Amino acid sequence: MVVARWQDNWRSLRADLFPATVLLALSDQLLSVQRLPGRRESLPEALLVPIPAATCREGRPLQVEALGDFIGDLILGEGQITAHLSVALPTTITHWRVFDCPWPQWPEDPAAALRALDPDLALPFPLEQAYLDLMPLEAPVPQALVAAIERDLLGAWLEVFAIAGVRVERIVPTQLALMVALQERLLMADPDSLVALLHPEAKALRLLVWRAGVPVYERLLAGGSDQQVAELERCLAFLHRRLSLASTAVSQLWLDGAVEPEDRSRLEALLALPLEPLAADGFGSLVLQGLARLGGRR
Repeated sequence: MVVARWQDNWRSLRADLFPATVLLALSDQLLSVQRLPGRRESLPEALLVPIPAATCREGRPLQVEALGDFIGDLILGEGQITAHLSVALPTTITHWRVFDCPWPQWPEDPAAALRALDPDLALPFPLEQAYLDLMPLEAPVPQALVAAIERDLLGAWLEVFAIAGVRVERIVPTQLALMVALQERLLMADPDSLVALLHPEAKALRLLVWRAGVPVYERLLAGGSDQQVAELERCLAFLHRRLSLASTAVSQLWLDGAVEPEDRSRLEALLALPLEPLAADGFGSLVLQGLARLGGRR
């Protein structure tokens, strides 16, 4: 009895001193969950768990209590209720923009400095209603990347995690987690060309495009496969005009996930490029890999 109690106390103390980290990627239909192992452990397989129907739509929690209970039960079932969570929010509710940096030196409070400037970032909500996170970008012209989410919506997700009884260490946009996972590849790409990533979502593909390691475009390609291919063609023509490129100049086309073989053939024919599926080095997805790297794990 005494030994068992001592072991329980030690496990509790160890969890407080050396908390585990659990990666959690959110979408409308799925939760992707993966625990970061200790030094002597191999990377465990990621879990893909359907989200209960009608609890989340377009990245917005509709039933906060039910969704919180579901996430809490899931993490508890994995024996990780004391873990620190690193979370990627759905792409549908997170927005990012790149703008020319107006500050000679990076401000101490870049979010406040941006609100004071009040630039037109074409966000679907005013800056005063947004939670903002900014980072400088290495580019020929000083630029900054801003990620934005509605404050009320972020508050709703924080309430979900509070009901789940979990400790959230980091919350980032899925787009940022993808960019971090691709950082080395982006740095090696031809700076004068575009690299594109297709990220499958529910009945759609999300197109993300970078140039010289800087994000330049994002678009959801919805509808059937014919519509997706036609929309991709229009997107590339738009980029051609906007960036004054000599051609569409997409040098690499990457895929995070899987598409039907016939759709893959059509996409490759459109761009005259192979569609390259990207491995996530044992992680369940590039998003989870990016979350791990943000936490300092390669």
